[in-house]
Amino acid sequence: MTAHTDGPRPEPRPLVRRQFSKLFAGATLLLFLVETAIALFVTGFVRDHVGDVLVVVLVYCLVRTFCQTKTGVLPPLVFAFAAVVELSQKANLVTALGLENVPVARTVLGTTFDLSDIACYFVGCLLLLVLELAAHPRRTRAGVPRTSQ
Repeated sequence: MTAHTDGPRPEPRPLVRRQFSKLFAGATLLLFLVETAIALFVTGFVRDHVGDVLVVVLVYCLVRTFCQTKTGVLPPLVFAFAAVVELSQKANLVTALGLENVPVARTVLGTTFDLSDIACYFVGCLLLLVLELAAHPRRTRAGVPRTSQ
């Protein structure tokens, strides 16, 4: 191995950088409208499963509206967040917090645990990860360009 002799190394890119994105703001709004329409007017497979896949995409887009992250970092974090919310339903968090009569809390936090919801969140986040990696094929997870071989 050769030592780096071209001067000081550049500062590593931060894990998260604040930056507003009109593209992701628009996507967040569109997904929110789609999710609302699914909740109000659709039943069956689309409501039960497609809506759960899309909700993690919505959360991802909401975060990306205000933050830029290194490739591959955000999808697992969104999955962890969604899984914790779902597991809080198993623990009956809404009731424990005394929010069972607050419709917004019941809607946002949910009241019914379903393992298939976690599977749908996983599928949505896996899709996001694949799309991120496809959008940045020349970058590693650390955000450093790969060298040609």
